[in-house]
Amino acid sequence: MTAGAVTPAKSGEIKPYIWSFAKPSNSKYEMTVGARLPVLGQPEFGSDVTLPSALPRDSLNAPRSYVPSGTLWSKLRFSDNRKLFGLDDTGLTMRYDPQTDAATSELSAGKTFSLTGLLDFTLRDSYALSADRFEPETLSWNTKKAIELSVKSTKTKFTAAFNASLDDAAWHSSLSMEQPVSQTFRLQASVEDLQAETPTSVFRARFSRAW
Repeated sequence: MTAGAVTPAKSGEIKPYIWSFAKPSNSKYEMTVGARLPVLGQPEFGSDVTLPSALPRDSLNAPRSYVPSGTLWSKLRFSDNRKLFGLDDTGLTMRYDPQTDAATSELSAGKTFSLTGLLDFTLRDSYALSADRFEPETLSWNTKKAIELSVKSTKTKFTAAFNASLDDAAWHSSLSMEQPVSQTFRLQASVEDLQAETPTSVFRARFSRAW
């Protein structure tokens, strides 16, 4: 297998700063900050931070810590006119949690096919390795396969995903829908663990912006 032609990135094509903020539940906020370099692979470096929020005074709300937590990460991505191996999107992500001393690495790839002038069909594949304190005996893995159907006019995306891991070889499945409301705000609804007796329903709203 040989790599396709790669065009060097221009600084004007890549936004140098990464920033996003979300409140996935009443108990916490999530923030991402980082930087992106205008070179081949678009290297990114940054951190994901979780900030606990104050809950109403109630006897049902147990005492909790308000200390922030988070992970450090770095990424490489090849897409658009910088594709590798004929794939539309190839990426490598490495994360490190300083509180637990856990490290993960994930390799992902995707290929998109245009079904009609209205729909895109995308196949995605990813593999991840993780270890605690960088000790070989704690090494674990998981893999995720996904099929996406996108409506070009509204940018609505429907996804069916399947994943398995070393600790649980059984395949788990989920269905989700994502709808961008604006360039900075999107909504997502999903049903996870479809094979379970009681599947889990999740609704998310996310705001993000890059400078």
